[in-house]
Amino acid sequence: WWVQLEDCLAFWGHPDAAAQARDELATLAARSPSTLVAWTLAVVELRHALRGSDLVAQDRAYAQVDRLRTLQRPGRALQGLRWQTMLLLQRGRPKAALDKADLLLSLSADVEVPERDRGVYHDLRAQALAGLGRWDDALQVLDTMHAHQTGAQGRIVQALVSSMQAAAALSRGAPDAQALCVQAL
Repeated sequence: WWVQLEDCLAFWGHPDAAAQARDELATLAARSPSTLVAWTLAVVELRHALRGSDLVAQDRAYAQVDRLRTLQRPGRALQGLRWQTMLLLQRGRPKAALDKADLLLSLSADVEVPERDRGVYHDLRAQALAGLGRWDDALQVLDTMHAHQTGAQGRIVQALVSSMQAAAALSRGAPDAQALCVQAL
């Protein structure tokens, strides 16, 4: 409950209350011998650290997630891998992010996460591929998401595809790059 509360409070713009929820989770983790509680706190700390610019806090939380991941059931590892991939993308390390995204997607398949629920993981993989200059591969990843995303999610995928096409055109200096950017927006 503390995790859900922290996430909701942070999302709705109540950072002080979110910090109190994280403190309650830390208190619980300190009292509990469970690696699950420590894991949960590490994932929350990494997610929180990504919202700020404290690189030391980000590195500490990333390392804690790495240390505790192998002590968790595979299905629990997904959230930690997701935030680690995001951190690597933020830091401009697309190859490492691609490796994490591939592991994330492999574990998702192993624990039978429905394909429609893997959208954010595929998006992270596409971003890593784009960071490596592999634009066609990135677009292919996004294009394959269409079959599994409908309604609002389908429209989000189309926006991701349009944005990736525009970014690819910009990186290649294509004459239609500006038009693709306007279309994507």
